[in-house]
Amino acid sequence: MQLEDQWHRYKVWCASNGLRNHSLRKPASEESLISLEKLTGCRLPDAMFMSYRVHDGQGDDAVSLFPGMCRLNSVKEIEARWQADQWHVASRRSEEPKLSGDAWFFTNRYRAHRIPIAGGLEGLAAYIDFSPGPSGFAGQILVQISESAFVVYAESFQHLLDRTLNLMELRHLHVDNGVVERKRAPFAEHPALTLAIARGS
Repeated sequence: MQLEDQWHRYKVWCASNGLRNHSLRKPASEESLISLEKLTGCRLPDAMFMSYRVHDGQGDDAVSLFPGMCRLNSVKEIEARWQADQWHVASRRSEEPKLSGDAWFFTNRYRAHRIPIAGGLEGLAAYIDFSPGPSGFAGQILVQISESAFVVYAESFQHLLDRTLNLMELRHLHVDNGVVERKRAPFAEHPALTLAIARGS
């Protein structure tokens, strides 16, 4: 299976670069993923569904494998954090994103069809976005860089996995003080900006 091979290559890279605490969880059950889809009303991208059948996110003490993103949530964490967001969804007007003219934009983080795949309740988060603005596309990965500012970090969950692994194997990423970072990255106030793609919202 492609996703099993990809995660094996991630683990090989982690071992060869001295990153021991990536803490990949055991597989999520198919039933739990179907339950997540029913709860959120969103069909998970095939790459995400199959990836979670290999590893159910990362453990509580894990270092994120994706520069500028928090560690990947487990299915239970995704459910809990999506449900916690729904009070805000119901109480706030969901305005259209306001573009900055760069790779980042301003928007209300709380939307029913944004699935919190990383981080969440206690701080900055990453989402699969199924309700993009007019210049975006369903399934894009958003990373929150401040209370109301986001970047489009990847075109899809599959792009997130493919690009990060490619950067690792081309030695554009390294481990610095126990954190996965981009080598010779241009200065940015938030590390996610070094990998943001120049797309709309």
